[in-house]
Amino acid sequence: MLSPTSAYTWKRDYLIARNSYLQAVKIAKRDHWNQFLEREDPKSIFKAMAYTRTTYS
Repeated sequence: MLSPTSAYTWKRDYLIARNSYLQAVKIAKRDHWNQFLEREDPKSIFKAMAYTRTTYS
């Protein structure tokens, strides 16, 4: 069994790693979306509009 200090250290390290990973994913998604929007071909503009349109079922 882990000591309370060891368990705390393990959980803290886990949370730091998880948050770093999720932040990196968020930044990568944002950067990819911005690169997609910066393309100047008309097809990508309409594709972006289709992605952002809400659909009601």
